[in-house]
Amino acid sequence: MRYDWHSDKLERYEVPFGDQNSEPVSVPRRAATEEDDGWLLCCVYRRVTHTSDVVVLNARDVAAGPVATVHLPTRIPAGFHGAWLANEN
Repeated sequence: MRYDWHSDKLERYEVPFGDQNSEPVSVPRRAATEEDDGWLLCCVYRRVTHTSDVVVLNARDVAAGPVATVHLPTRIPAGFHGAWLANEN
């Protein structure tokens, strides 16, 4: 979900019924100057296949749906947490 305080606009991407998403992680674009200039990464459990996907959303257009999906061969357990750390080297 994305809420724009300035325009009072709410956008959302909903996973299919029965699937479950984790808490998204924000990943800024390399030269980002705005808070929403980047992507949201979210693990999504797929009930039908008992696997998980990593869904990549454009942080500025969440309602458009995934710009990329990484299909994983197994399930990521609910409650799994991670963080994005930029490589400073």
